[in-house]
Amino acid sequence: EPNVITYSTLITVCRKGGQLLRAVQVFEEMQAAGVQPNRLTYNTLIGAWRQQGQWEQALEVYDQMRNVGIVPDSITINSLIRGLPGKAAGKGLELLASARSLGVRPIKATYAELLTLCYKEGRWADAWHLYNEMKEIKMRPNVAMYTTMIMVCVKSKEHLRAWEIFDAMRHENVKPTVTTYNALINACANKQHWPSAPRLLQDLLDAGLRPTVVTYSSLVNAYGKGGQWEKAIAVLDDMQAAGVAPNVWTYSSLIRACGHGGEWRTAEKLFSDMQGLGIEPNAVTYNA
Repeated sequence: EPNVITYSTLITVCRKGGQLLRAVQVFEEMQAAGVQPNRLTYNTLIGAWRQQGQWEQALEVYDQMRNVGIVPDSITINSLIRGLPGKAAGKGLELLASARSLGVRPIKATYAELLTLCYKEGRWADAWHLYNEMKEIKMRPNVAMYTTMIMVCVKSKEHLRAWEIFDAMRHENVKPTVTTYNALINACANKQHWPSAPRLLQDLLDAGLRPTVVTYSSLVNAYGKGGQWEKAIAVLDDMQAAGVAPNVWTYSSLIRACGHGGEWRTAEKLFSDMQGLGIEPNAVTYNA
């Protein structure tokens, strides 16, 4: 006579083999046989739906789980949040709040997923709340989470908060990555903070990291927004010395910097140089 362990194991095998419909069928057979699914059963089925990108069905299974009185665990919540589409940060935050009200302590990966969702939607206030919540439960963010926090703040023009996160990161001895520095250099793209951009580049180099085309293009953008068109052009020499090829964003930022500085002939030459390198202008270039 099959029991809950037998059925749950079979559902797990079906999930690992990508046999979603068979997993659902086994689940239904289990219920028809009067065998009550347990948390592991529900978690496995939720994971199967998530792997297939069927997040609404995963949520339906979660509702069934709650309706029969089974309390979710951190695995349940993490699986559900990992399955959410790009513009479902609100639903993810709702799931987190629900889990915490039930006494579930989410794992670090859950917060990482939610921070990414908040970044995609530019929800810096929600990301900030998640960051403070992590501090409350003594959960230490990793470098990817700190970087996502900085990116969401920069995206939302909350530059001072981005710097606050960076300071906290260094205080915790979490080493920034190139992506972290790139985001912060983007935060310097204004007349007030542009002098910090080259200092960040130097910090990056001192840390033994290798700048990318995004790093240099962000630096060009910072110089341009700071009204420093000559410094922006000089970045091309730095890129050449480092063996990093400019791209369409680099040249678009350079052309914009020269345009803002009234250097139209220089801008025209850059446009010509760009085409000579086989770099196709885009809408950003033409609007520069």
